[in-house]
Amino acid sequence: MLRRFIVILSLVLMGGFLAWGTVGADEKKGATRPATTKQLMKGIIAPNCKALADTLKANPADDEAWQKAAMHAAILNEAHYILMADGRCPSGEWAGAADTLKGCSQGVLEKI
Repeated sequence: MLRRFIVILSLVLMGGFLAWGTVGADEKKGATRPATTKQLMKGIIAPNCKALADTLKANPADDEAWQKAAMHAAILNEAHYILMADGRCPSGEWAGAADTLKGCSQGVLEKI
């Protein structure tokens, strides 16, 4: 049951943020850093959401597989801070979605 919860949570997380990143993310560059929000969504968020979902769908059977899932969840959690830093946050909707990313990824980490 715990594994089922983790898989469902990660799939919801992945689907929501991939859709949000491709449709709702404003293209905004940081004040002092070169990466745009779109680049961060495509380069960090999307690959780690997909990798987390794929890892959990495979039903991790050993510590190494669970560590891999934890790594992807931790990177997604850190991405919240990157997305919010350096003046990249274009709106309250963006801030709310980034907070959801932080909370959901933290929830996955706690379950792992």
